[in-house]
Formats: sequence, C-alpha cells, structure tokens
Amino acid sequence: ANLGHTVPPSVQAAINAQLEAAPYVYSGLATCEVRGRLASLLSELTPEGITGFLFPTGGGEANEAAVRIARRFTGRHKIISHYRSYHGGTTSALASTGDFRTWYGDGGASGHVKAFGPSPWHFDMGATSEAEEADRALGLLEEQLLMEGPHTVAAVLIESIVGSGGGQKHPAHYMAGVRSLCDRHGVLLILDE
Repeated sequence: ANLGHTVPPSVQAAINAQLEAAPYVYSGLATCEVRGRLASLLSELTPEGITGFLFPTGGGEANEAAVRIARRFTGRHKIISHYRSYHGGTTSALASTGDFRTWYGDGGASGHVKAFGPSPWHFDMGATSEAEEADRALGLLEEQLLMEGPHTVAAVLIESIVGSGGGQKHPAHYMAGVRSLCDRHGVLLILDE
C-alpha cells in the first residue's frame, strides 16, 4: 500500500481533483487559495502576535528558514546540532547535519557546532541505563553551551527521532532536558521532523 497500490477510489478522486485545481504553488512564485485558508486557520489557533507563516516545500528548506529565523530573532550566529543527524542538503541544513555528508560540503556555512546526544553509537559514557545516558548527554550539552557562550548561540537544532543517523528515538527525559537548557540560557529550540 505504501507504494501506491490498493488506493481507495475516493482517495484517487480527491488526488485527481487537487491536481486539476493546482492547489499548491511554491510561495516564491505565486499564492494559492489553500495556503490562504491554512494561514487563516493557523492564525486562529496560534498565540496572539504571530503575524506570519512560512510554507516550505521540503525539510531542508524548512530547516534553512528555521536557522535564518532563529539568527534574526536572537541576533546570534551559532547553531548547535547533534552528530548522527540529517537536516537536509541545502547549505545551512547540510552544515547542521552531523554525519559523513558534511565532509563534502561543510565549507559554505559558518557558525554550526556539533554536540553528542544520547546515542548508543557514540563512545561509552559509562551509563548503566537510558536515563543515566540522557543525563550525561544533557550535562555534555550544557557544558558545550556554556563553553560556546550562550550569548552567541541562536538555537539548538535536533531531531526528536533520528532517521538517517540510525533510527533512534531520544528518551523523553532528554528532550525535556534540552527544552529546559534552552529556556534557562535563552536559546531557541528547533525540532526537525
């Protein structure tokens, strides 16, 4: 079914109707009705004061926008991201990526700093449980944040569920700890996925 087989006729009809109406066009080219309706709905659901929405066409573009927004909002340049991560193939998204793909294109963006997360594929931190591993990774992240200087860090960019870097879900304890660290140091948190 994931390859497009056994699609119910009602779904096929809906897809064909959308294709005929061209419901979505890249925002750099034109606007479209469905984007306007979605923006209106989002404005009703989000906190007051949010005055605009971005509708990127892919993950790399979304991460590029998130990095630019974080830097502009905070006036800071550094982005901390994990090793064993993948954030996209565009300049800042690739520079935020923490695997071998950055070896071929890392020269185009500055201010990207890598950190170790709670991963079974990193060096042994001596932890005897997942919770202890998360605590030690949080300690490392805070130490790195302090050494970089929180006043220079715009955001921490991480995947809550690592895909290309090994198919790993971070412990909830770790995610809550990252949120707390970011709040404590005035750093934005960008979650990719």
